[in-house]
Amino acid sequence: MARYRLTLHCGLHKTGTTALQKVLHRNRGALAARGVFYPSPPEGVGHNRFFRAALAHELQHALEAFFVSGTERLLLSAEDLSHHLLDPERTRAIRDTFARLFDIEIIVYLRRQDRLKESVYAEIAKRRFTGPIAADTHYMLDFRERLARLEAAFGRDALKVRLYPEDAPCPTLLLADFCAAAGLDPAAMETDGIRHNAAFHRRKTLLLSEMPVGGGPSGREFIRFLATSAVPDDDGIRFLGAPDTHRAILETYRAGNDAVAARYRMPDPIPTFEMTEEHAAWRPPAPITEAERKAVLHAFVAAD
Repeated sequence: MARYRLTLHCGLHKTGTTALQKVLHRNRGALAARGVFYPSPPEGVGHNRFFRAALAHELQHALEAFFVSGTERLLLSAEDLSHHLLDPERTRAIRDTFARLFDIEIIVYLRRQDRLKESVYAEIAKRRFTGPIAADTHYMLDFRERLARLEAAFGRDALKVRLYPEDAPCPTLLLADFCAAAGLDPAAMETDGIRHNAAFHRRKTLLLSEMPVGGGPSGREFIRFLATSAVPDDDGIRFLGAPDTHRAILETYRAGNDAVAARYRMPDPIPTFEMTEEHAAWRPPAPITEAERKAVLHAFVAAD
């Protein structure tokens, strides 16, 4: 029986995954012409839903569509796999779903941990988390441990480990790097108008971290409103964490990062901390005032 090829792109979170998925979804025809099948999900442009137990039928439908597509390679992109694949039992189940018919390769994007922590915190503050950034410890930043769990299930040679290109035009550089890892041609991809999801400035994140917004419809509506709100003021400083905090985070994982870069032959290693002008200009954010909080809430209610 002929074997197919499966490429699983599994994040991490906050590494440009959504922009990349938009490119892949838009260019499904160009990919199919080159023997690569990128399924169109019922919602959105990525495949997180395929790996939720309650929606397993959606993955089955995608596989059925692949097998009649005439292509030889299935490409799935789901950043939530970076959570699922921390669980050995879940990892084995995912592997066994595909292993009989597919040769599996996994593309993982890492991001320097200080930036990753800031970005993940800004995201969860939009949904459910309240408290300071130092209190958020839910996201595993130990990349050596993460990849060891993947390697135990899939083998080292199945893993293609890349470094997310910080502060680069998106999706241009990220797409070029992904295509290099996946053996695709970026010149065949149309990318006009696709950009990173816009990030909130740090004082908006600070406001959210003090409000239990939640993930329901009203919470999502508030987030959309806040994206265009002029309040609270932007102080022009990028990070919530102080330079010493960023340095300490990277130093904590330095040995593991070096080991990961060597073991998985990363084209670009995870950098160590360097003091930049951006860091030198850092100061603590001004607290959110009661006047700012009231102004935002009153404007939101008035806009409803």
